[in-house]
Amino acid sequence: MNQSSLVQMTSALDIILTRSTDLAHFKYADMTNQSHHLLLEAVLIIQSCKEYTLQLQKFKFSSD
Repeated sequence: MNQSSLVQMTSALDIILTRSTDLAHFKYADMTNQSHHLLLEAVLIIQSCKEYTLQLQKFKFSSD
């Protein structure tokens, strides 16, 4: 059975499974995530967490 062109292209369009793992960025993202959780759970008081969250929600992240 022949597959349609769209079905053949679909696997190539899967950016998650077709990308190789970038170990340096993966480790940096993990360290950043851990630092963020530490900040919220152990460093900031409750009021500061609320203010930090409000400021973070206003932050314009790049789409890249």
